[in-house]
Amino acid sequence: MASALTRAGFAVHVAEGVGTSIPGVEIVVDPFRADEGGGVYVGWHVGGELVEDFSAPLLAQDWTHPALTLHGAIAEAMYDALMRVLVASGFDVVPTDNDMSPLSIKLIV
Repeated sequence: MASALTRAGFAVHVAEGVGTSIPGVEIVVDPFRADEGGGVYVGWHVGGELVEDFSAPLLAQDWTHPALTLHGAIAEAMYDALMRVLVASGFDVVPTDNDMSPLSIKLIV
């Protein structure tokens, strides 16, 4: 999966167990396969500058702040792009139903 995304031009890093906040594509390998939370997940992280810009408005619940709007637009666009690239590369993927990571993608194995 990482090589398919790198081939498409994405900066990719793999995290074991717990995710990070490194900008770009993150592949999280959750070793707890005994429950529904286990498996392989793909998500997108924006750069640190945007995170700084939207952190205060997020905590203040200022949902109309331009930085939050931009973050949402980027997250949705990258989710769509990742889904399309993974499906076109032959992977069986589905959206996750994880409230803590709503725009992440789960690999079906």
